Amino acid sequence: MLFRRLISLRWLKRYLIQNSLSYLHSEKIVHRDVKTENLLLDTQKNVKIADFGVARVEAWNPCDMTGETGTLGYMAPEVLNGKHYNRKCDVYSFGICLWEIYCCDMPYPDLSFVEISSAVVQEKLRPAIPRCCLSSLVNIMRKCWGESEQSTRNERGSENAGSCEYKQRGIDDTRRSFTKLLLSCFLWLINMWVLGVFVCCFHTFFF
Repeated sequence: MLFRRLISLRWLKRYLIQNSLSYLHSEKIVHRDVKTENLLLDTQKNVKIADFGVARVEAWNPCDMTGETGTLGYMAPEVLNGKHYNRKCDVYSFGICLWEIYCCDMPYPDLSFVEISSAVVQEKLRPAIPRCCLSSLVNIMRKCWGESEQSTRNERGSENAGSCEYKQRGIDDTRRSFTKLLLSCFLWLINMWVLGVFVCCFHTFFF
């Protein structure tokens, strides 16, 4: 059962990191394709990492690790760039999974492979984290992506400021629409009451 929308972020951070990925890495295994589609739940709500098609034992020589292996959008910059990498590429991918679950969106949906590769590697592009996101979760994402806490503090105030503002505007618009609807119903009831009184009076005086 795909767990993307069935599991809390707190539970995910606790059990996925401590049990699944940590166990793989303790055995010197690099999954290399960590993404939400490969994270499953059993009947006891234990996280299972699936699809080991590109997994391998971590090489003693980083040069032996094949570049550009994994799924676009989840690959770490060093993997995209064909450079030396190790198990930390799975940690980067896990940070993307956290972002995807929180935002309910796919990373870089409108960019091509070439555009993503260039932006992630050269421009250090990362998914925009909403300002309303919990600071503890932001720190975990940033650490997974290899960014310092100072970078988090410097960029947090300016990055994706419009996301939460857009959501808030949507909430305000919904509230205003609901208020207008209630007011319209109230006025309609008053009109019906006045009409009923008028009909009763008319019937009393003329019939």
